[in-house]
Amino acid sequence: MPSPVPLLILIGWIVMGSLFMVYAQGGWHQFYISSRLAIDMEDLGTAHAAGTGGGSGSFNGRWPPDANGNIPVWNPFGTGTGSFFLSAIVPSGGAGPSSMRLDGTMDTTFRFWFLPPSTPLPPGTSLPQSLGFISFDEMNTFAAVEATLSPPGSWGLAEARVWTFWTGNSAWANVPRTYSPNYAENADPSEGYRRATVVISVHISPGYADYVFPFAGFAFADPTGPGAFSRVIARTGVVVLSTPDPLGVPEVGDNEYVYQEPGGVGVKLIIPCSARVIGGDNDTLEYFRPRLDWVLTPLLPDIWNREPNHVGPGTIYAGSWHEDEIEFGLTFGGFGKTLPPNNSSFGRRPLTLQFSGGNVHTANIEVFYPATGYRHPPGGPEGWQFIGNTAVWTVPTPNWFYYYWQAHGQHSAIRYINSDTSIYYDGDSYVHVGRTAYLPFTMRLFQLQGGLIAYVDTLSLRGIHTFVYMAEHELAHKRHYEIRIYPQTPDPDGDRLGSAWEIANNLDPALKDTTGAYPGDPDGDLDCIADIEAYGRLLTREDLWREDWADTGLQ
Repeated sequence: MPSPVPLLILIGWIVMGSLFMVYAQGGWHQFYISSRLAIDMEDLGTAHAAGTGGGSGSFNGRWPPDANGNIPVWNPFGTGTGSFFLSAIVPSGGAGPSSMRLDGTMDTTFRFWFLPPSTPLPPGTSLPQSLGFISFDEMNTFAAVEATLSPPGSWGLAEARVWTFWTGNSAWANVPRTYSPNYAENADPSEGYRRATVVISVHISPGYADYVFPFAGFAFADPTGPGAFSRVIARTGVVVLSTPDPLGVPEVGDNEYVYQEPGGVGVKLIIPCSARVIGGDNDTLEYFRPRLDWVLTPLLPDIWNREPNHVGPGTIYAGSWHEDEIEFGLTFGGFGKTLPPNNSSFGRRPLTLQFSGGNVHTANIEVFYPATGYRHPPGGPEGWQFIGNTAVWTVPTPNWFYYYWQAHGQHSAIRYINSDTSIYYDGDSYVHVGRTAYLPFTMRLFQLQGGLIAYVDTLSLRGIHTFVYMAEHELAHKRHYEIRIYPQTPDPDGDRLGSAWEIANNLDPALKDTTGAYPGDPDGDLDCIADIEAYGRLLTREDLWREDWADTGLQ
């Protein structure tokens, strides 16, 4: 039970101190939540004091009131601490009433800043339009009459009330007329706080959004003896998703997470999750802790650990009551597990902060696989080690090959070779894509000039585009062999293309490298026509970059 000290605190929030000051959007921000979200706060309020007799008080540490009885308060940096002291006291041995009343109102403005990317956005990128968060308020009232030493027949009464407009929360402590020699007190609630919450969403696309939390209260003390006291504690705050970045833009590198393959004997994906609580104290954190959850939709396979009390994720870091964060972790995979079976299992997914089962805010994340790992599921094309032109033994295929092959249509004639060079051997049922077919590569471009094919430019490729080029180049060789474009005779230049075919297709029958693009290549013209076909196929699959979820890839 609170002790009867002559202290009244009205409309206070206990704000997380250690202000993180970052300069963005042309101003200094009070709370830096993530690379895309900052929060400023402002307090604006006033109190009016009226009464007779002895008494004193304060509103946010300010007293006495001006000539009209007003006490204005403005804090542009939003510490949110509002202290309201008021007592009505009759001097010892005195007589007569000493009535005082203090009415106060305050608006606390939360300004949520969206800090957009400074880099150019890829075509079709949509920036976040809104931000969801939890608004909460907590309050406690206390009133007391100290009449134990009062002259017989003297009395006192005290009352304290506070209420909010958004949630309808209120608290009221009342000590009715109490006669000497007695001491009486009343508290609402008797322990802790009355707490109310509401989930709010604000439109943030212009760059920032304001949320104003108004509340009001009063305290009244009216003794004819030594004293009457009242106290109100009311505070407000917000809970926002802080990890992943609630306003993150994955297209520019925000909220990206990559599977790990620890020791090559399993897979693990850890998605850190946290919510920032601005306002309140450790009791506030303990209230929210079991009521917050983070949900990934749809879930990835083999959820490994979702224990909210796990050391690290799930721990409430309470280094001081000014700054706290509730942290959690979603972990997928496990010992002996493989990566998800389908390329579509990776990529963009919504991750939602929930409060008591209801959605608060959804952030976009992207999930990637390690390109050079080997923990993809069994199946898919075979990988081979060649000696000469003979496949001797099988080898594991890297993740990039497995998922690129899926995304490119699962062509049954494509296999993997443990070689830097992709290759097709004449008459083979398969083409073999080499181990570098995900790295940056420069392909040649051609056009007709003066009746002959000419080498005119290059195109830089990487990721799944390199794979498509390499695979389609070798598949073109396979088709050309099977429909007998080569070998043909007569072939005076030795490029395995017949002279009649070369003349009909704008190549010089006297040159094995008509374009000069393949110096030292004994059948440069054969590679030229394969490159032209591969380029045509690549143009039809250009949008495959959207399905490249290797950690070295185009996303």
